[in-house]
Amino acid sequence: MDMPSRPDVEAFLDISDADRREAARAWKVIEPSLDTILATFYADIRRTGFMPRLSDAQVARLIESQKRHWSRVFGGAQADNPEQVARLIGLRHRQHHVSPSDFVLSYMRLLTLFIEALRDCEAGRLRAARHSRMALLKSVAVDMSFTLAAYDAELIE
Repeated sequence: MDMPSRPDVEAFLDISDADRREAARAWKVIEPSLDTILATFYADIRRTGFMPRLSDAQVARLIESQKRHWSRVFGGAQADNPEQVARLIGLRHRQHHVSPSDFVLSYMRLLTLFIEALRDCEAGRLRAARHSRMALLKSVAVDMSFTLAAYDAELIE
């Protein structure tokens, strides 16, 4: 099964240059809170027993990996091949027995934390905040689509 190209995925999601600029602007608001967001995310995983049990060392390593990843997704830091990077992340999730449904749910949890950080900083600027949220949703959807491609690869093998 061929994965659609990034331009095809972006066209499907109606991502514009304005969305890219808005996602980068939103990232500037979110990035200072990223340590807290990721600490909350992994604390929630541990508290709820969601996904496999993680050691302190694993959580610390995952937080650093997540920081690099989200900086690439939102901050414009270019990987050589962002689609391939996302697919490799998907392969690692598969190797660690993270189910596709757990993966999607974790993405949605992170997205809610990102939107909460944005909301907290942009109260009173509703229109701008709404556009920022849409840009975040679209960016996360693109990243998720390429990461989930690794799960499709398993079905084909």
